Amino acid sequence: MSQVHEMDAQSMLRDVVHQFADPMSFLRELIQNSLDAGSSSIDIVTDYDAAIGVMTVHVDDYGEGMSREIIEQKLTRLFSSTKDDDFTKIGRFGIGFVSVFASEPFGVCVDTGRAGEYWRVLFDEQQAFELIRLDGPIEGTQIRVFKRMEPREVEAFEARALEVVTYWCKHAQAQILVNGQEINQPFDLQSVCKIHHEEQGTHIVAGYVSSPRGRCEYYNRGLTLQELEQGPWPCVHIKIDSRYLEHTLTRDQVLQDGHYHKAYALMEQVAGKQLPALLKQRAAEAAAKFLRDASPYEGLASVLARVMQQDISPWREVACVPTSQGAVSVNQALEMFRRDRAFVGTFKDDMAEHMEAPFFLWAEDPVLGVLAHASTGTLRPINAHFFFARPSPLHAQHATSALYDELRFGVAALGAKWSWVEVARLGHHDSWVRSALALAVQRRAELAQLEDIPRLTRAGLLSAKSVILNADDLGVRQAITVAATEPEWSAYTLLKMMLLVEPLSLQDEQ
Repeated sequence: MSQVHEMDAQSMLRDVVHQFADPMSFLRELIQNSLDAGSSSIDIVTDYDAAIGVMTVHVDDYGEGMSREIIEQKLTRLFSSTKDDDFTKIGRFGIGFVSVFASEPFGVCVDTGRAGEYWRVLFDEQQAFELIRLDGPIEGTQIRVFKRMEPREVEAFEARALEVVTYWCKHAQAQILVNGQEINQPFDLQSVCKIHHEEQGTHIVAGYVSSPRGRCEYYNRGLTLQELEQGPWPCVHIKIDSRYLEHTLTRDQVLQDGHYHKAYALMEQVAGKQLPALLKQRAAEAAAKFLRDASPYEGLASVLARVMQQDISPWREVACVPTSQGAVSVNQALEMFRRDRAFVGTFKDDMAEHMEAPFFLWAEDPVLGVLAHASTGTLRPINAHFFFARPSPLHAQHATSALYDELRFGVAALGAKWSWVEVARLGHHDSWVRSALALAVQRRAELAQLEDIPRLTRAGLLSAKSVILNADDLGVRQAITVAATEPEWSAYTLLKMMLLVEPLSLQDEQ
């Protein structure tokens, strides 16, 4: 080789070594080569000799190994590769082995063999090498990287080795052990609604997540090519493992060639069409079963809310909102908000059994927050907005009939006419009626909005058709007790207390 060409080669070698931003990435490159060699398992072991201050990193595989021809023409020649147009191989540029020098070792030893011949290749820290024939058999390829190291550096080095291998090789299609610890993880993701799609050479898994940024990850035969913290599809975490994808020379991006665009189109089909259809189906099924089992819907709710926040229009006809009368569509739920009929409660609420119109069943449902914002409406608790007079056992006492007669007789003297009088419990929710002595109403006890219940006034009392006495009021309870022997006096006392909401007139006293 001429001096100029030798200088060019050395300069190129330095550039290639330095392009590895993380020197520990050489582990990924060596594992990639082992996978390309067909190894079903790879062992990585770190061994520190404190006596001489040397860390040895072993990377052993059980693949097809290398012959002398491969060593001389491929391993030791920069940018030489047999992997072009072979989609069963991951590497492409022929520089994977060179990456070992990014960690600045003082020596590298490669033992390998094929077809009955076995070789050792020794590299010094200047990347010069010596080829030695071995007598004993070698299975696959065994690489040892020698690096000087202080004892205080060992623990951090070993932790970093595990971290790097786990990040880049967690889905590798071969068992990988780092100091005896298996790092392989299933090609999957955590999601309440996900879908797997597989075809020859490609595996995609996509699922909804709460983050609107989503996530996108690219792999080739389980080795990480690129992991993006923000994906192309909001709220969707998608992973693709495809033999057609390749990384760029700098190993930090996916090569966007024709194969990439075909893979992306397939991802769009899965994440943009199949996954939304699955979410709509799951959401409708969960909403319909909410009364029997709320947990599936509650698991989907945060995802549903995030997706609807992005675009509510595809969801308008989907019956995915649970109510007391079954699932309703998003449009129907929006109409409940627009008509100011968006109430929420449970079947344990005092008012629920009297509600004829549907009401929402889960106050913390994030979907309701999205619907309220979209309709500029308000979600209102049943118990805070409705009133129902619950019959009281006091009403059944014999003395009350005489008391009621005397009450009607008394108000008749004031020019009023009450059709009926009832004792009922008013204190089953936190509102002003809890402390009311009585309510003057126009109809018998029925479900009504609290804002429609008037506070007691003299005019209201005399114009009412009906009166409901508060069974939890001490004065009412004592009056009913007294009514057993003195119904007239009891009635007089109750009427006077009711009229005391305003100053009494002489006519009132008479």
